Parts: sequence; C-alpha cells; structure tokens
Amino acid sequence: MYNNFKEILGVIGMDKELKEQLEIMNANLQTIARDQAMIYAELKEIEGKVEGKTEK
Repeated sequence: MYNNFKEILGVIGMDKELKEQLEIMNANLQTIARDQAMIYAELKEIEGKVEGKTEK
C-alpha cells in the first residue's frame, strides 16, 4: 500500500490537515445554526407584535 515511511507521514499530515479543516467547518456550521435560530426567534417576535397591532 505505502512504498515508504515518507508516504505514510505524508498521509498522516494530510489526515491532520483535513481533520483541522473539518473542525473549523463544523464550528462555522454550528455558528450559522445558532444565528439562524436567533434570527427566527426575532422574526417570530416581530411577527407577534405586527399581528397584535393589526388585530386591534
């Protein structure tokens, strides 16, 4: 599979870089999900205020 030790180290290095990139992407996605939830909550609050004003 691997011809020499340098190839193995290269693959390990690539795996480490990929893991770091995936961790960064995961953190970014978690932030996006949290931000979307906050925006949704704010919009629902605004919607409730607007509906309350139009019902009166």
